[in-house]
Amino acid sequence: MWIFLGIVLAIIVAYFAAKPQKFRAMIESIKLFYSEVSFEMTKVIWPTQNEVINSTIIVLVVATVLTIGIMVVDFILGNVITTIFAKS
Repeated sequence: MWIFLGIVLAIIVAYFAAKPQKFRAMIESIKLFYSEVSFEMTKVIWPTQNEVINSTIIVLVVATVLTIGIMVVDFILGNVITTIFAKS
């Protein structure tokens, strides 16, 4: 695996050594990407600790209720099917 990675790295280095303008353009596009990402991250409104706790509690309650509901439906349908096939 390391040999494969070394070969891929050598191909990439050889490609960019043959075309330095492509390498510079790639570096500039990476710089632009990270500067735009850092600018957009300044706009993010992060939730407060209470919002995170409340959302987590809501998710846990809904997941628990749905789990219990699915268990009840499964139990009822299982008994119905068992009763149907038991009479046959």
